[in-house]
Amino acid sequence: MPPMITTPSSTARSSPAIPPMNKEVLMNNPFIETMLSRRSVKSFTDALISEEDLNTILTCGQYAPTGTGQQNYRLVAIRDRAVIDEMIAIHNTVSSKPGDPFYGAPTVVVVFETDASATPVQNASCIIDHMLLAAHGLNIGGCWINGVVGIFQTEAGKALQKRLGVSEEYFAVGSAALGESAAPKRTPNERENTIIRIG
Repeated sequence: MPPMITTPSSTARSSPAIPPMNKEVLMNNPFIETMLSRRSVKSFTDALISEEDLNTILTCGQYAPTGTGQQNYRLVAIRDRAVIDEMIAIHNTVSSKPGDPFYGAPTVVVVFETDASATPVQNASCIIDHMLLAAHGLNIGGCWINGVVGIFQTEAGKALQKRLGVSEEYFAVGSAALGESAAPKRTPNERENTIIRIG
């Protein structure tokens, strides 16, 4: 007998958002609750997060899975306002949407990778995800910021990268903006049923 295949409804918006979950696990597992309640924060106060919390977030990033276990990446944690402002200025020279791509966050962690890694983009993506989940677990706002890719592709960005101590064979894959949220917590949007199950 062929395996049973269930696919998302063509009218996913009117179908159940996600399959039923074990409510006991959801209620008693803080990590599951953290994953399901995380939202991107796009408005920050000027308050810096503590060194201890930042170190925790960075360490969680370092424990993310990477292809073949390689650790070639560089995590650059930037809290110097002048450097963040410089990145914003570079962004505004290349972006069709000028403004602050970091939404006023006082801390930005840029993840650099290298082609020496087997899966550089996948590695960095997992690292950013781990950092954002850790931040949310610490009640710290976070947002994935992809605009750093364009920033560090410019000549000014490459010069800044060198000043940050990251050699030229590295390229920016993404970043996490971190800080205290300036807006009320939001409930996550309902997810559509996009799951395909085989068997």
